[in-house]
Amino acid sequence: MSPKLLNVLLVLAPVMLYNFVYLPLTTGEPSVLVSPEASISSLQSTRVQYINNLNLISEIQTSLKRINDDYKSVDPASSTKAELMLPDKIDQLKLRREVINIADAAGVALKDVSVKEDKGSNAAVGSYLVDFSFVSRYKEAKLLLGEYEKNKRFYTIESLTIKRMDTKSLKSDDIIKIDKDSLTISVTYRVNYLK
Repeated sequence: MSPKLLNVLLVLAPVMLYNFVYLPLTTGEPSVLVSPEASISSLQSTRVQYINNLNLISEIQTSLKRINDDYKSVDPASSTKAELMLPDKIDQLKLRREVINIADAAGVALKDVSVKEDKGSNAAVGSYLVDFSFVSRYKEAKLLLGEYEKNKRFYTIESLTIKRMDTKSLKSDDIIKIDKDSLTISVTYRVNYLK
């Protein structure tokens, strides 16, 4: 090999190493000899992200321990009460039967009992609207609504309408038979469940 050719090779070798090896490794752009997956700067930023995420592990573990302790501290009675107030699902027929049973126990006859699902409710919580009406005196009506309140499932009253008996349209013989202190009461409860 001639000395001139050796000098040319010695000059070209660092230029070729720089252009085809070092530059692609630092920029992340592929070359003829090397095709790196990423540049050094992107690898350094990924390393920083990994370090930050590893530092968050202790915070996450502390939060998990606190949540687990809170979960274990809930007593079974509170859990049962919450499950009654917000069950996973509700059977419409059982709900209707429950409404009628509470009224029967209070000695009040219900009429126009209906249970309909409310389609426009929250995405996480569904609900049923329970409508019914009855005729009674104020004292009995107050006791009946108190029984529904004790039930824990019927805690959201959507609407309550109280009307006196309309005696104007009745004949005079019929007025004598009607209790003038009777009230016509219509109630709508919202009963929620988890979707």
